[in-house]
Amino acid sequence: MSDTYYVKTFGGLEITNDNVTVNIVELFGKQLVNLLEVLLFHSEKPVQKDELIDILWPESKNPSSALKFSIFRLRAELNEIDFFKDKEVIVTTRKGYILNPNLDWNIDFVELEKAYKQINTRSELLDEKEFKIARKIFRLYQGRFYASPSQLHWVLHKQESFRQMYVKTMMRTSCYLFTQKRYDEMMLMNYQAVLIEPFNEGLHYYYMKGLVATRNYREALKYYDELNDIFMSELGTGLSNRFKQLYDVIIADHAKEESKDMETIMKELSKRDQQNQGFLCSYEIFKYFYELLLKNSIRNEQNYFLIMLQFSDGTLDYDKLGLDFDRVKRLVGSCLRSNDLYTRTSETQLLLLVDCQTEENAHIIIQRISNKFYSMFRKKNYRMNYSVHRAELDRNN
Repeated sequence: MSDTYYVKTFGGLEITNDNVTVNIVELFGKQLVNLLEVLLFHSEKPVQKDELIDILWPESKNPSSALKFSIFRLRAELNEIDFFKDKEVIVTTRKGYILNPNLDWNIDFVELEKAYKQINTRSELLDEKEFKIARKIFRLYQGRFYASPSQLHWVLHKQESFRQMYVKTMMRTSCYLFTQKRYDEMMLMNYQAVLIEPFNEGLHYYYMKGLVATRNYREALKYYDELNDIFMSELGTGLSNRFKQLYDVIIADHAKEESKDMETIMKELSKRDQQNQGFLCSYEIFKYFYELLLKNSIRNEQNYFLIMLQFSDGTLDYDKLGLDFDRVKRLVGSCLRSNDLYTRTSETQLLLLVDCQTEENAHIIIQRISNKFYSMFRKKNYRMNYSVHRAELDRNN
């Protein structure tokens, strides 16, 4: 049997010995999980009893008894695990409690910190040797440092500290691989990283740069639109300016692709993926079409109206509505004509550009949307508010 005990704290709390893995979270109660995690974090020195009390029982009327009883229970529970049977896992010293230093512990966050110190140099760019060390960090970090629902401030602080180490290493690695033109390798690592940190914009940025560098322009445009929509939905804000600048580069580079014959172009232009419904696009594309259509409307004597739709659940708790907002978008699109545009401008807000001769016609469209909306969500306390304005260009620009 192996003498090494591998402890995983990223993305869960598990201990492995000789290919046998035990999920501590499923096995122990929250209080014992919290106690074990404190001991793991201080595995190189004893934790004083007063420190444990301050961390775990700050408001207890009899904290000394609570500590002694919890240590007793934790020892008993650990000895129930086959590979810890008859072993002294927790040692009592004059200075406090410590995981038995005579056992061979391999703890993931300890290994991560060691690796991070090796590459945490003044230089922003990695070299090939540092890149290999960085890959070890990626293998170790499989999710955020485990924190139980009742976890305390010190764990949340460490959780963020380890997350920052991972993200900074990932960004430096992305930069290194990009300068080396190892685009496929970079994109694979970034794809795996965004599964762990889905709302880190920098990781998405390098993935998108990889799509551009490998001339996957259509995929890059699709990725931008979907990502912008997700950020708007979950965070209430769209992507930053550097993404918009990259978006402009994609449009420009896409135009430089090899020429196509007229027959191919006519087939592509005649395709309609979404018949008889409005065109949903990103806000950036919406602004472009807004200017183009309004300039043409002056020559053609057309009128356009902007309709702002604001949705809520009646309590301003947008998280509840967020789960249904994809249905709302499809509903709105089905009420529009194929020459109408709409886009998402905030977490629960849609902006429509409709071709109408009068404001009365715009209100007919709103009524159609309203009827369907309240019919679809009649069992929920959702609300829809709106405003209508005639679309005009700023004649001063």
